[in-house]
Amino acid sequence: MDLVTQVFLMFLGKEAIVNVLMILEKHIERIWEKFLRYSTIQNPLSFIDCSTLTLLEEKKIDHPQSFDEEFDVLVSKVS
Repeated sequence: MDLVTQVFLMFLGKEAIVNVLMILEKHIERIWEKFLRYSTIQNPLSFIDCSTLTLLEEKKIDHPQSFDEEFDVLVSKVS
């Protein structure tokens, strides 16, 4: 299904607009590794931000929508 059709079905209420992802115990170690790797004094990245990155990787989400400037160096923006 192409993107235009997906958006149309969302407006009709036939497609999910939001998917809620849960952080599970299996994610915690990977989140912590990201936190240690990416969070610095100059560029702080929260544990929650690292959990988002972990879930993005797991779900193979390549183009997240975010207003969080800390993500700018880690993910590409959609313009």
